[in-house]
Amino acid sequence: MEWYGPGTDNCTQLTSSTVYFGPPKGNAGTTTAPPPYNTTGSGPCTSNVSVYGEWMRHYNGY
Repeated sequence: MEWYGPGTDNCTQLTSSTVYFGPPKGNAGTTTAPPPYNTTGSGPCTSNVSVYGEWMRHYNGY
């Protein structure tokens, strides 16, 4: 998830968004990637990243 709107130092101007990621699977579901490694990038507005088992929730905005 990334914000492509105008830059802002006021994080409350960002629209809220939530996305869930699961591990990539291949070979008809028999091969699973290792656990997620998460980053929130840099900038004045921090993101909230939570890990639930093999799933990850990434939340931005207010």
